[in-house]
Amino acid sequence: MLPLIKPPHSAFRLRYTGPVGVSGVGVQQTWDLTVLPEAVRATRDFKQSVLVFVQQIDSGVSAVASAVSFLPVTGTPTTLVLTLTASGVSEELALDVWYLHTLEGLAAGSQAYFIAKASAPSAPAIGTTNVARLDSVLGNDATAAVGSDIPFKTMQAAVNACKAAHDALGPVDSAARFRSGYVIDPAPFTQYDEDVTIDVTNGFHLQITGRGGWMLGVFDAVNWAPNAVSNRSITITGDSRALTEDIRPSVIIGSLDATPYFGTNHLAWYGPRIAGQLKIDLVTGGQPLSGHCEIGLNCEIFGNTFAECVDMTGKNPIITLQIINSRFRKAANFGTASNIFGAIRSRFSGLLTTNTWATFDICRFQAGFTCTGDVAAFPPAGFFSCGMAGTFTGPAGKFLRLDLASNTSLVEGGNVIVGWTKKLLNDATP
Repeated sequence: MLPLIKPPHSAFRLRYTGPVGVSGVGVQQTWDLTVLPEAVRATRDFKQSVLVFVQQIDSGVSAVASAVSFLPVTGTPTTLVLTLTASGVSEELALDVWYLHTLEGLAAGSQAYFIAKASAPSAPAIGTTNVARLDSVLGNDATAAVGSDIPFKTMQAAVNACKAAHDALGPVDSAARFRSGYVIDPAPFTQYDEDVTIDVTNGFHLQITGRGGWMLGVFDAVNWAPNAVSNRSITITGDSRALTEDIRPSVIIGSLDATPYFGTNHLAWYGPRIAGQLKIDLVTGGQPLSGHCEIGLNCEIFGNTFAECVDMTGKNPIITLQIINSRFRKAANFGTASNIFGAIRSRFSGLLTTNTWATFDICRFQAGFTCTGDVAAFPPAGFFSCGMAGTFTGPAGKFLRLDLASNTSLVEGGNVIVGWTKKLLNDATP
């Protein structure tokens, strides 16, 4: 149900911009009239004014009021129901309806009436370039577009539209493709029961970063957890080779709300949550077949019905990761060609696997860490204020760099180091 808008110096404004149907198959919209005092809604003047509104709409677009829902013989209307139609199913409608007098004047029997107009949709809002709105409740895949305020209904449709816009920028491997990026903006706390595939071929840069939490899968279990059989996943696929100047494709999954101030115990407060897995299915085989994909994560991944919450799909591509305020409910296996340059305030409930690593800050390891490579050259390298549990395995002759708090956790828990030589960062002795 759409709300009435109450602008300054006017009783209210009724506005709708969006899809309409063809004649006989209209799109029904309902406005809530209860914001208006009952004394106003009960007046004959009010009811007649809305009829004027209906009659004044241009002949190219019609809005038919429902006699059952809107104009009862007796009583006070609480809703306005219009069935919106146009000459073509792809057309859109912009209605702007103002009541230009005060509520008091209307209640007193003023003869003023609504001013209504039907026109082309308004220009895209400033700030929507390269942005795809997403709303599983109010969205419409048939009429939404990148750069429009009309949201998509499904995440995959929004991803596909962004990829199509990216591919239209220029020929394969052109700088125009690699030097562009897109943002999908999910409506806060909306849910998407679908699997999503993101093809990063030709330098595609995509951020799925809403203004609040959003959910991939069905989250209806206790403590707002995913349904026991819900395993909707995001797959990153395609050819991730970089441009000559080393511009790499990238995917960021996160939230713009409250990051990075909240921790990982209740990511439902603000962050994206994925019921299934993050699947990395990039082309492998070396340049020019594959390259180096950058991935940023600020989310919670459950791995529901799977053994791991991160799955390399039997491949081992090069990926670089930045992880902030994330939680991995099961093993996070990023493969032996991955690089974790930074993980902040994140929680790994299963075994974490990577190649090189740099900094873990205020992280919690509950099932150990396996590293096949060395510390990356991104200082400050080490574990800082981390909770350490499990077996920590690394190459012989390489250092496991720990600050005092992380080492205390490691020792008190009786945890095991395999291969690595422990180096305490609070000891500066050569």
